[in-house]
Amino acid sequence: MNNPVKAAINPGLRYGAIAFLMGAAFGPVRELLLAPLLGGLPAAVIEAAVLAPAFWWLARGCTTLIEDAPEWQATASLVLLGLVVVLLAESLLAAVLLKTGLPAKRVAPGEMERFIGYALIVWFCLAPFLARRQR
Repeated sequence: MNNPVKAAINPGLRYGAIAFLMGAAFGPVRELLLAPLLGGLPAAVIEAAVLAPAFWWLARGCTTLIEDAPEWQATASLVLLGLVVVLLAESLLAAVLLKTGLPAKRVAPGEMERFIGYALIVWFCLAPFLARRQR
């Protein structure tokens, strides 16, 4: 397949959807179990320690689906599409949760907790490039 964007559509959708589901599974564990016991920052560190290798494994699997496409263009398309899927799904979930009033009962995350979340997003974007380069 010569078109790198076309080659990355299915793997990019898969990468974003599975990453979102992983975050959706670990988010409640962090918020409901770990944060009340350990605090928000240790809970965020534990979540990142679980999700970072999971994103690496996921990136390796999804990039094998674009091996025949030009390297950086297909990988960039996969990452961009995956990121759009994650951000859209997160936005929809936030909108639904906002209607329930649940976020108002939650303690706002601190700067370091947000930084860990941003670092995890950066890792999500870099992992496919590094996984593909490792081959």
